[in-house]
Amino acid sequence: MDNAKIHMYKELQAMIHATGALLFFLPPYSPGLNPIEVGFSLLKRWIQRHSNMAFREDPLVVLRVAMHKCIRQKEKVGGNLYSHCGYKPNEIAITD
Repeated sequence: MDNAKIHMYKELQAMIHATGALLFFLPPYSPGLNPIEVGFSLLKRWIQRHSNMAFREDPLVVLRVAMHKCIRQKEKVGGNLYSHCGYKPNEIAITD
């Protein structure tokens, strides 16, 4: 996790630990290790490249299209975001 103030709340940490998950905090100022930051970067880059879209008057429409384009292959994109940050996505388990 990054060092956002909300992530420091003991109640939140307790809820996460209660699921059996482990918390790992990133070093300060290390967006390159945070998959969501890499994802935001992809999204911003797509929006910048396509900023001349005819429907740019409605930012929500542009954002929805951008998100759809960026995640249409969500398994591949998600794995690549984690790999880019040095994580091994095939070793990350998601359970119910």
